[in-house]
Amino acid sequence: MIDLKRNASVTIYEALKEKIMDYTLKPGQRLIERDLAKELGMSRTPIREAIHRLEKEGLVIVETNKGAYIAPISAADMAEIYQIRMVIEAFAGMLVAPYIMEETLNKLKQINEEMILAANIGQYRHADEKNDEFHTEIYKGCNNKRLYDMIIEHWNFARRLRTAVFSVPGRMKEVYDEHEGIIEALSKRDQELVEKLIRNHLVRAQEVFHKAVEQKLVLL
Repeated sequence: MIDLKRNASVTIYEALKEKIMDYTLKPGQRLIERDLAKELGMSRTPIREAIHRLEKEGLVIVETNKGAYIAPISAADMAEIYQIRMVIEAFAGMLVAPYIMEETLNKLKQINEEMILAANIGQYRHADEKNDEFHTEIYKGCNNKRLYDMIIEHWNFARRLRTAVFSVPGRMKEVYDEHEGIIEALSKRDQELVEKLIRNHLVRAQEVFHKAVEQKLVLL
């Protein structure tokens, strides 16, 4: 027998998590069960279960007098994430470089073009998805499952703010150019250059993140 109550809870959980991850629901924003129930046309029980699951994952905070709200992200959290990503993603790129296929290089070029096209018409969420696809296409070839899983874990954490950061004027053109450099280095199978360019790509991403915070384009 299908557990309709459980399925409703899972559906709500997935929908809320996606909104948290793509920054539609921002840090500090309240989740009011009554309003969500009315909006979704569901009872409050599966909504409460979904919120509880998000709380266990650290994405939502529930306080007695304040209720449920989206968990904040500290600048220190993001700094630590970027530091780790600089190491593990650069290393993965170095592992991939000697064995990358021409088919993969062509796919990376296509994805990068689709990313900048989306950004040029203001579709930053779609551009972010293409950015995800670009890096995933590289790292999945590292032949190290534990390393790949670690990259995805840290990538997902940073995703909460990346769509907003991508709206910083000029950033997407920079990302496009940086990707082009990485593709060129990969085509030469130059491990040291690939490692350097991926690390520099993430250093610049961290700099832009701090700029976005200063300009209040991102709320922590």
